[in-house]
Amino acid sequence: MICAFMPALTHQHGGLTISRLQLQRRLPLAALPAALNHGKGRRPPSHGCRPKHRTYQLHPRALIAAQAAAAEVDVAVIGGGIIGLCVALELLSHASHLSVALIERQVPCSGATGAGQGYIWLAHRQPDSPGWAIAQRSKQLWESMIDAAETSSKNGHCSKKLGRKADIEWQENGSMLLALTAQEGQDLQDRAAMLQQNGISAAYHGRAAVTELEPALQLPHSGGALLVESDAQLSGRRAAEVLLARCHEAAGPSGRFQAYMNEPVQSVQLSPQTGAVNAVSTASRLLVTRKGVVLAAGAWSGHLLSTATGDDRWREVFKPRRGHLLELQLPAGMPPLRHGLMEMGYTQHLHKSGPLEDTGADIAFTATPSASGTCLVGSAREFSGWDVNPSHSIQEGIMQRAAHFLPGLSNYGSASEGVRVGLRPYALGGLPFIGPVAEVPQLFLAAGHEGAGLTMAPGTAELVVQHLMQENTTLEQQHVDAFSPAQRMHAALAGVT
Repeated sequence: MICAFMPALTHQHGGLTISRLQLQRRLPLAALPAALNHGKGRRPPSHGCRPKHRTYQLHPRALIAAQAAAAEVDVAVIGGGIIGLCVALELLSHASHLSVALIERQVPCSGATGAGQGYIWLAHRQPDSPGWAIAQRSKQLWESMIDAAETSSKNGHCSKKLGRKADIEWQENGSMLLALTAQEGQDLQDRAAMLQQNGISAAYHGRAAVTELEPALQLPHSGGALLVESDAQLSGRRAAEVLLARCHEAAGPSGRFQAYMNEPVQSVQLSPQTGAVNAVSTASRLLVTRKGVVLAAGAWSGHLLSTATGDDRWREVFKPRRGHLLELQLPAGMPPLRHGLMEMGYTQHLHKSGPLEDTGADIAFTATPSASGTCLVGSAREFSGWDVNPSHSIQEGIMQRAAHFLPGLSNYGSASEGVRVGLRPYALGGLPFIGPVAEVPQLFLAAGHEGAGLTMAPGTAELVVQHLMQENTTLEQQHVDAFSPAQRMHAALAGVT
């Protein structure tokens, strides 16, 4: 629940006087039933409900206990996925005086970050588009952070930025977009030329050449593949672990970084004078923010924004989109995969600019080798609410689709080493929302990346911190504007990407 401060009203108990405004500045709403002796255990309002004006009497001992958990911080980051972690590290690295609190409802990688394949690809993106700009910038930042870590490791120093390639399972395997028809093949040839014009080495290969490059892969006679050797992948899980460790290292012994896990945000509080965000509360603590709050809560961002602004449209703009990914041990005798693979049909399911429709699961083939020697095979995308339970029928569908491309999996069945299920943070219109929320000063949004969080995370963090610090942006202004929450909201509701 997110709510503004109530008007200042005074209450007395045992000679102690406190205003309601003071009370809410000090107490998370979840602590009100314990700290206020009114009626029989009244509960705070549920999500989406505005608090009613009531008369409370203060329970002094409970107030003292609740106040002990209150603290001040410059910036609170809500969400411990790859976006939130990158934002936290960018803030800590940006200025040595900033204090940062990272608040996560569960633990890092419990959402979309831990359920993905880890593609850091440009092959399927449109040059000069906003998505291309931030993905390309993010890839540069990933590579620079890794290079800095490799250099510092050789010199015997600990990097404050990221880990070595092995630490995050960074693999420069390249990508292959697969064509099944002559038309798709022509489209990929055109894409190869377009990528080359934009400085990306890309080449289209016919079926025979593809078989030499990927012996396990089978394509129809009219098929082919676009190879982009510079595309890479990493482990979202390992990257999250390293990023969290680097946040602590960047802060050093100063204590200017705190990570609060398993603490769902219960309220983001607004100043009645300015309407700006100035506090975040969980069931355990109140964090008073001096500079702002960054909302990077993935699929949950729409609900939080709707309650914060009173604008129910935010609930419609952000939706959870469930995905399945299977981790397999390849059968004996099947050649190992050498590249990341994706059929062209997958890219057609990535974004939808119109109203959402639950049409069942979209299943398209993807596969990539993991650093541990397993194979990650996908993928399904569906609007099925908040259900994160694996679906046996979807797993079967994924394996059946994969067998069309990898005949060695034909007799594998649906059994796997593990099933990854996550809720991708889908944003209507197909682009993430990055920047200040106009109607709530000091509230910044970084959400809606769907399956591209890892691809776009460092660039997103850089952009949102530049907004927060009121600095010039690295991206061109036209792309900055395209990600702005106000423009994204308008475009999404108008059915424009």
